[in-house]
Amino acid sequence: MFRNLWRDDSGAIIATEFIFLASILVIGILAGITAVRDAVNAELADVAKAVQVDQSYSFSGTRSSCAATAGTTFVDE
Repeated sequence: MFRNLWRDDSGAIIATEFIFLASILVIGILAGITAVRDAVNAELADVAKAVQVDQSYSFSGTRSSCAATAGTTFVDE
């Protein structure tokens, strides 16, 4: 009985094929996830550029007979 079990290798081929197939699937999934990550990152950068608000402002000073205020400017680059 032990000799028959020792010589039986019918399941070894299937296990090896399964490990090979699983390795290929994992590599493919990782490549796909990386591509999706890059595409989402690029799309979010495009959306950020589209909704970017220019926060530049300019305020000119005022002058009256008793007082004066200076103006100011800020340029958002």
